Amino acid sequence: MDKEKRHFKESLKQDEFKSFIHHVIDFFRDPVKLNKSLNWGIGVLLVALVVWGYTAYKSNVDTQVYKAIGTAKAKMANKDIDTAIQNLKTTARDYPSSSMLGAVNYYLGQCYELKGDLDGGLKAYGEAVNSYLPESMLPGAYMSYAYALEAKQDFVKAVSVYDELLKKMPNYFGAGEVLLNQARNLRLAGKLPEAAAKYKAVVDKYPDSAWAYTAKQFVQ
Repeated sequence: MDKEKRHFKESLKQDEFKSFIHHVIDFFRDPVKLNKSLNWGIGVLLVALVVWGYTAYKSNVDTQVYKAIGTAKAKMANKDIDTAIQNLKTTARDYPSSSMLGAVNYYLGQCYELKGDLDGGLKAYGEAVNSYLPESMLPGAYMSYAYALEAKQDFVKAVSVYDELLKKMPNYFGAGEVLLNQARNLRLAGKLPEAAAKYKAVVDKYPDSAWAYTAKQFVQ
């Protein structure tokens, strides 16, 4: 019985192999099928080449932008703010498709603030937060943007910028500071009930923090 089973399985495998060979032969004898497959294969190859080329291009672009940011930061450290601004503006112009454009604008905003150009800083920070930013840079960019808005006495807009930060980073470790800043801007905007609610939220959520100590001064 076992011998019959083995013979049956071997015969089945042989039949499957013969059938496969016949299909292969028929395929190569049929020029229509062959041309379709060749065209499909060439298409796949072209797509793969395009994807590879684009990926390599993006990687090279981001590398160049990363180097430019490093150079600009060195200029900032040496108090050569004008050169840093020029470098960053040139980088933004030459590499508009870079995934690091948000970082370029963030540092550009810092440069403008160092020069006392609040309007330039606001514009750069606004472009930064509207671009991709790595999570490590989100708090700095949003906080800088909100502080610049507060300096321009655009208190309501500053509150909305803090809201955006908390939506993007709901578990942000500095959320108490964000709430405190929102409360201050609401108070400065004359929205006293809303400000009081924010101050109370700081006290309730972070009772033993320095933020709560500040907030308690405004909670009745």
